Amino acid sequence: MEDLKKIIGNNITALRTSAKLTQSELADKLNYSDKSVSKWERGESAPDIFILKQIADIFGVMVDYLLLEEHCDDSLVTKKMLTKRSRYIITALSVLGVWLIATMVFTVLHTMNIKGGYIAFLAAIPLMMIDLLVFNSIWGNKKLNILFISGILWGTILLVYILLIKFDIWLLFIIGAICQVALLITLGFFKHK
Repeated sequence: MEDLKKIIGNNITALRTSAKLTQSELADKLNYSDKSVSKWERGESAPDIFILKQIADIFGVMVDYLLLEEHCDDSLVTKKMLTKRSRYIITALSVLGVWLIATMVFTVLHTMNIKGGYIAFLAAIPLMMIDLLVFNSIWGNKKLNILFISGILWGTILLVYILLIKFDIWLLFIIGAICQVALLITLGFFKHK
């Protein structure tokens, strides 16, 4: 049992240091004292199974990772890595779905000799950006949202301009520029550090 305590302690130490957390920061995440974390890492005591699960979740590993003395390279595939990869795959498939639908619409219109089928591809740009914004808001770096919102804005303006080109509405781009500046101000792009 003493060996298992030391193994758990060594694994917690390795995960904590690789995540650049102090014992105090890890303790705060677990609602424990840093003295408890210190005892676990020295192998003087071991966290209960519920805390082991919390620790595993914090570091994105399986609970059994904390119990193993040696980790082969294959076991280093963590839940976080799998989750991140799954998120990229889901996002990519969703974006590809938008372009697939646009291609299908274009193909149908082209087959029926209806002009303007390329509009389906123009409409796909803001739709793709909406898709990316949704997934990025859920899983990604929130700072990238400004890029996706800008893509929605300019993609929509381009689509409207192309659809109404015969009306000479080039002032739409000035409105877009004003909206872009408002967006940057609203999302705090011009904050001083």
